[in-house]
Amino acid sequence: ISGQWSYVFNDTEFLGVYNVSKLYRRDADGDVGSFDVFDEFDTKILEMNTTLDKKTANMTDAIFIQAEVGNNASAIENVTAYILKPDGYLDVVELHDGKIGDFGTYYYANNYTNTTRSGEYIINITVYAQNTVTENQSFTINYGWPFIQLIEGGINYENNTNNTRKYQISAIGGDLANVTAMMYVNSSVLEFNNDTAEKNKSIIYMGTTDGWIVEWNITTINIGLSYVNLTIKNNTVLNPNGYYNERNTTVNVSADSDIEDPIIENLWIENNYTIYNLNETAIIYANISDNFNVKSAFLNITHPTGFSENIDGERVITYDNGIAKFKFEAENITILTNITLYDFYTNASDYSENTNISSVMSFNTTNVYDVSINIYDVYNRGEIVNVTLDVLNVNNLSVAGFSETINLNDTQGNTTFLGDGTYYVTPSNLTGVYTINSNVSKYGNSGNSSMNFNITDELIATVFTPPAGYALFTPKAPMTVKFRVSNKRGDAYADNANYTVKCYTTDTGVWGSKNDSIGEYTGANITWNQYDLNPVCYAATTFSTQFSIEYNLSDDVNNNTGIDTHFWITKSDSGGSSEPPSGGSSSGGGGFGVPGQNTTIIIEGNSTDYNFLLKPDIITIMKGDVGSITGVVDNIGDFDVNLSIAIEGDCCSFETNDYFYVKTKDKDNFPISLSTNLTVTPAEYSVSVMTKTLDRKKIETVVVVIEENEYIEDLNEIKTRASELKLIISQYKNSGVNVEILERQYDIIEASILKAQKAIVDNDVDGLRAEVNSLKVEKLKLEAEITGLRTILWLNENKENIIIGLVSFVFLFFFTTKFILPYAWMKTDLRHLRKREKELTEIRKSTEIQYFKRQIDEATFNKMMADKHSALIEVRTKIGDIDIALSLLMRGKSTSHEGSKKYSVSSKFKFGFSRIIDFVRRKLHLKVVKKEEVVKPRQDMFVVNNGFNATNNSKNIQTKTYSGPFASIRQKYHDWAKKKKESKIDEEIQVLEKKEKKLEKKEETIKSEISDLEKEKQDVENS
Repeated sequence: ISGQWSYVFNDTEFLGVYNVSKLYRRDADGDVGSFDVFDEFDTKILEMNTTLDKKTANMTDAIFIQAEVGNNASAIENVTAYILKPDGYLDVVELHDGKIGDFGTYYYANNYTNTTRSGEYIINITVYAQNTVTENQSFTINYGWPFIQLIEGGINYENNTNNTRKYQISAIGGDLANVTAMMYVNSSVLEFNNDTAEKNKSIIYMGTTDGWIVEWNITTINIGLSYVNLTIKNNTVLNPNGYYNERNTTVNVSADSDIEDPIIENLWIENNYTIYNLNETAIIYANISDNFNVKSAFLNITHPTGFSENIDGERVITYDNGIAKFKFEAENITILTNITLYDFYTNASDYSENTNISSVMSFNTTNVYDVSINIYDVYNRGEIVNVTLDVLNVNNLSVAGFSETINLNDTQGNTTFLGDGTYYVTPSNLTGVYTINSNVSKYGNSGNSSMNFNITDELIATVFTPPAGYALFTPKAPMTVKFRVSNKRGDAYADNANYTVKCYTTDTGVWGSKNDSIGEYTGANITWNQYDLNPVCYAATTFSTQFSIEYNLSDDVNNNTGIDTHFWITKSDSGGSSEPPSGGSSSGGGGFGVPGQNTTIIIEGNSTDYNFLLKPDIITIMKGDVGSITGVVDNIGDFDVNLSIAIEGDCCSFETNDYFYVKTKDKDNFPISLSTNLTVTPAEYSVSVMTKTLDRKKIETVVVVIEENEYIEDLNEIKTRASELKLIISQYKNSGVNVEILERQYDIIEASILKAQKAIVDNDVDGLRAEVNSLKVEKLKLEAEITGLRTILWLNENKENIIIGLVSFVFLFFFTTKFILPYAWMKTDLRHLRKREKELTEIRKSTEIQYFKRQIDEATFNKMMADKHSALIEVRTKIGDIDIALSLLMRGKSTSHEGSKKYSVSSKFKFGFSRIIDFVRRKLHLKVVKKEEVVKPRQDMFVVNNGFNATNNSKNIQTKTYSGPFASIRQKYHDWAKKKKESKIDEEIQVLEKKEKKLEKKEETIKSEISDLEKEKQDVENS
């Protein structure tokens, strides 16, 4: 029974410590023995407690899963979460170990981000040790809301036509389940082509990456206005706020007869191309609008041969403004000498067969390709020349599927056909210039190109030298020589190479072939990395002494470096530096090497070094915009460098070259493009740019400041204002006001906000800009509607006060104009007239006294008395008229009396609006006449009674005819002025006739008074 025995004890039913106190053995004969042991083991229950940071989340949220594991008796292998998704797929996520908790517990955690569907996710978390423990968790991803976009259908329909309204429904922020699209038309203008059941359409499930196209056929049955309402509703799943995710859109539409032609807004070729290669397809677009709907469009294209054909257009999209975009694909298949022009135009029609034709445009064709050959400019023997061709059409687009012919001409003029585009440079190839000739063709197009390259047998060898401080050697010090080999282009040389090296092979200081102590060694396997020459060479035997090695490297295909020499110098006796002689090299300073010891020297005759910086060191970029920084490389070393570039940063996506080549002693820069998306958080970010060679690495950082996008700021302001407007609308609605128009306008704003938010998620800067600009307009419209409604409400609330005020104003205006102002004017004139009457009476008495005193003669007296008497009668007549008018006015008769009409307001303000118009027209006429007289002498032509022409001094003018650019205006003015003047003359005649009658009466009165005076005079003389 000697040997190693084992026993497995599985009966660990109870927790606690199990003691092992005795072992028993039984031999083959059945004898039993035992011996005491002292051992124990403990049994535990593996425990795990799992948590999620959230039970409900949105589609883009990360779920933090954590498991606290403890009381383990054996090592924990791993903790894994098995996540069953709503679509039935299973994700496996391994939780990573993190911190160690109290009482020997361990925490395992990870973030789960692959939430691709809305609904419940069931997580089975299992810890694997000697035993396994499982615990279940679950979380729910919220369902989203529908987004509605009209893709076909306008706002104007032609009467008695069938029309299609097509919408695209998208899920935003989460999936949609059991979705119903309900179309409603409440009008006698429109009706559905299908029965009622077809008005409602449904889909079981729609994810955020899916799209659902729904359409209805609607017939216009009457002329008039109507509206179409589309409601998208999730019928089974509630969002976290407890209501159905629902969206609706309402569009006002009209139906009318169509007599207008479609309008071809513009016609253009894709990318504004003006020329194509043969057998390419010209993509042509047209934007066409109609007062109702565009039915179809076709493109007429005339080939250079004269052949003409029509190409039906494909409706790509109908914009919200009703403009339809059509696409035409025109294939050109021929070319004629000196005639390569294709003419085309588009023809558009609507459902009433109204048509319109655009202007003619054209494009050209060519049969020439641009061909470029891709090869190196130099090759070593033994390498393979791989010839590739880049073929571009006339618009610089890559061409594929062409036929090619590639030939090679060597230095002897021999031609070799390269069927597969490869050429092997043999060891026997002569060095010199070779030429590649290529020809390509496709569909009647062709192109050719030639390119030269060199074949050489030259290899490049670099001897490694020590870095600074290790350039000098102690005399007689052994040294290991290292080489780096490359082809003529400087690429790493991977083939085997042979070498020959001559040096001091002992520490005796004997060189060359003059004696037997010179060793000549040959070997192989010198690669780009390095090769250590063994056995070693030795330094010179004395201080401050130049010494060298001679080497030649070659390969099996007849390439070689040629014989070359490399120099060093031993250090000075004082250990200081010493300059090498001509042809040698050193990087200076310090002693190195101990006699009798084997020392390995990395010999660098030249250095590899460069300076690197970034410009600018701080850059500011707006979200969604593009910026650039520049990397500047100053190659201060002795070799060309090919830098690899790596960029790290969380703010942006970067675009630059993977490698950057800078020649020795040259300074160059490379651009780095930074692109930010619309969802990045505005902040300061640090971006690191690393440049690296085989032996050097340099890192520079730049600070990138991300600012908020101006359109996102505008969107946030509009969202805030929209919430305020929605509250105002709700207040009006609760007050019983009809706010249907405001609600429809608000729905338009809400839909645009959703589109703008979707553009932010999709990083669509142009889409965001368009939606925000549209939102600004729609917001102003809604504010204008609310302002108008507020004005109407104010008028309605204050209508009683307004009516009272208006009536009061009308009454006051009437009373003022009909009584107060005429009374004041009459009183003023009456005061002046009575004063004048008194003056005339006094003058009359004074005249009589002068006559009686014989101060004036009788004739003068008679004339003065007649004049003053006439004036006095006129004054007294006016006084009488005013007294009568005042009497009537005080009795409420206003200014109806003939003598008081001149005291009316309308009479007082004779120079009214009509007179102002007349004045302006007269001035305008004078300006026109003056301008014409300056520019060109004007000759007015007149038509007289006898039908012949005459000049201005004609006495028989009846009709005047004008010529010139303002003839019509001047003629109308002349006719109007003529009528006006005739009317004025008639009025003056009537006034004069009245005056004549009054004068006749006055004359009789004066004659009677004169007769009385003469009698009175006679009586005085007689007395």
